[in-house]
Amino acid sequence: PFWLKPHRMTPEEPPAANQRQPAPPPPMSHHIRAYAGQSDNAAIVDIYLAASTIATPFLGAEFLEREQSNIVDVYLPHTQTWVWEAEDGNIRGFVGIIKGGEGEADEVGGLFVDPAAQRHGIGRALLDHVRQVGTKDLEVEVFEGNAIGRAFYARYGFREQLKSFTHEPTGHTVLRLRTRP
Repeated sequence: PFWLKPHRMTPEEPPAANQRQPAPPPPMSHHIRAYAGQSDNAAIVDIYLAASTIATPFLGAEFLEREQSNIVDVYLPHTQTWVWEAEDGNIRGFVGIIKGGEGEADEVGGLFVDPAAQRHGIGRALLDHVRQVGTKDLEVEVFEGNAIGRAFYARYGFREQLKSFTHEPTGHTVLRLRTRP
């Protein structure tokens, strides 16, 4: 996968000592807009690192830190990226889409939500937006060990395909999921 998927704590789970307390709902007044380039990079990288540290601690801090520069230099230039921006101007989440070829599904290259704003519909809103602007059939790659991310995608309607593989840089299994219009 291009990016790692976010952690989502269920309401029934009490937070562990090292986890943040559930946040109050983020401001409801927001808009989803296209990635604005360099002015969005710091917020996107911060959200990526915070969400990935919680969702995929098995990848290790060193790997996650190396990926930060790849986000800006490699991934963002090759995706159509949308951000969820609150009325206060702060970005709370983003999704990057890799356009598929003729007859192919588009791929969710990464979907991340600020941990302080998770479980308030931001991830769903971003995927809904992507589908409203023309992407109907989606695929995503998610680490098998990211149970929370897998649960989010399952709730959204993604289903496991037959394909899984080992992510060479980390040695962890990745599952490829797909949804249909």
